[in-house]
Amino acid sequence: KKIEEHLAKINVKSLLIKSKDLSAGEVICLITPDKERTMVTHLGATSKLNQEDLVEDQLKSYQHWHIEGYAFYSNIILKSLEIASKNKAILSLNLPTDNIVKHLKSEFQKHISR
Repeated sequence: KKIEEHLAKINVKSLLIKSKDLSAGEVICLITPDKERTMVTHLGATSKLNQEDLVEDQLKSYQHWHIEGYAFYSNIILKSLEIASKNKAILSLNLPTDNIVKHLKSEFQKHISR
């Protein structure tokens, strides 16, 4: 509710999907004295997203897409990149790990190097 209220306040249309059956994600960040960090993540509802949750007709009017890092662990990332690229949206990516970048490098290049 707080997120929706904030988005409305700054005039951002929200496409949040609500469900009583799914939990929000959580991240625990542990930092050692030498400033190294380790993150333990529970993806919550993000892990349940699938391509059918992306409705292109709703998304094609957006000029800017920000894809949050943990969405890369769901089944929506490739279709998201495809829709955004096809509709010439500006993409910003929050890339969570080197492994994700290496794994999806060719897909990133296909959709974002225009």
